[in-house]
Amino acid sequence: MMNNLRLIGVIFLSVLLLTNCKKDDKVTDNGQGEVVFSTNKTSNFDKSAESNCELTVSYAFVVVNEMTYNLPVFYIDGMITTQAIKLDAGDYTLEEFILMNDNETPEILDDDIVVMASVNEEGEFANYVEMTLPYDFTVEAFLKVELHVEVICYYPEYYDWYGFEFFTVWVTNIHEWFFFGDLCLKAPYEYEESLYAEQSQGLQVDVPAIFEIEVWRNEEYLTTFSNESFLGENNPLKITYADREGILDEYELRLNVLVKVGDGFEYVYFYSWFFTDVAELPTNGDGVTDFVIGNCVYDAPDLLLAPWMNLPMGITYDCVHPGENSYFDITLSNIGPGYDIQNGGPYEGWCADLDNTIGPGAYIMDAKSSLYPELLPGVWQLKGPALNACNWLFNNLDNYVYTPEEMQDALWCLFDGVPCTGVGATMVADALNHQDFSPLPGGWAAVLFFDVNDDPFINTDHTQITFFVVDP
Repeated sequence: MMNNLRLIGVIFLSVLLLTNCKKDDKVTDNGQGEVVFSTNKTSNFDKSAESNCELTVSYAFVVVNEMTYNLPVFYIDGMITTQAIKLDAGDYTLEEFILMNDNETPEILDDDIVVMASVNEEGEFANYVEMTLPYDFTVEAFLKVELHVEVICYYPEYYDWYGFEFFTVWVTNIHEWFFFGDLCLKAPYEYEESLYAEQSQGLQVDVPAIFEIEVWRNEEYLTTFSNESFLGENNPLKITYADREGILDEYELRLNVLVKVGDGFEYVYFYSWFFTDVAELPTNGDGVTDFVIGNCVYDAPDLLLAPWMNLPMGITYDCVHPGENSYFDITLSNIGPGYDIQNGGPYEGWCADLDNTIGPGAYIMDAKSSLYPELLPGVWQLKGPALNACNWLFNNLDNYVYTPEEMQDALWCLFDGVPCTGVGATMVADALNHQDFSPLPGGWAAVLFFDVNDDPFINTDHTQITFFVVDP
């Protein structure tokens, strides 16, 4: 921003009349003419305040006879000139002329920044210019009019001096925030074909996360920032967003992290930060919001996320009750390469859903991680504490002597609240003391199976929810 504020514009209005050649056969009384708007810089305002004048001009916001145009601009001998617009011959009024910066999001208009603007005749800046709006001009058929419009740098502090209601919407404050992340890799060799292998320190158990942050405002997508270009190393990712003064805006920052999906690598959604107007996110005093996916970092980050589980969708699932050493024996097929669970079996499976049934035969199932309950279907989004307690129990089974029936009773007690006795009651009581549990590398976590044909928002009349445990 500049401290010495500048007035931009010229003190004259000229009209260039360009004749046409050999158009007589198309001439009518209602022909069209063209209008081009241009402006250049001068200085006339000596208030000490910051302006937006050093920002690049991306386009001109123009209002003529209540019609709005966003006109691309180019420079000719230092003068900003717009593309021409065609208008029918007649009298017109230029009502607004504002030069805009697109805030590096050309496809989004409502986060753009005012760079320079004309002045309404009723605005206080009218004392500093000779040309004010509205301005009347005439278009003649098959002639071109070039209007030199006087504009002034945009000073956010003096937004009401321009005299346009437009600025009550376009007054914005640009905020920035910084993010850094760690990704814990259960098996670093599985990432040999990923961008993580190109990081300066190579593949390790703990690598800097490569991630994107999507910016959403009032449930509408604005833009995405990514640290992929520098592989997440050496610097945090800076994001910026425009906060509109006088308007209550709800923001969401969506975190997508590059992880292994099957035998490939994709950006996967993990978490959202929500705030109103101005971000107030945890930074632990260093100005950077840091996160860790997994439990491989000793120092507590601002956000600790559960380990990533690479699980398939649309697999073929079959079960037999009773299992040899469990409630079910589960067999899986139609699983592609690279996932944390594989084709085959039998796997020791358990029932997580007392109110529904499942019979023998093949089902098409989605495998879901218990470590991210907020991403589970329907009412299971509310069962996070019970799932955490279940995972603690499966990581501490060596402390108990139990039968498969006692284990299943304990699970129904955890998930459905039915009474249990004996060793099952002891297991549940211990597990309920660990409803915030997250497994360490090498531990176990439940994988739940949901029938793809079920309605996730109906708690009854669907296929029974089953699970087994794997190393996350």
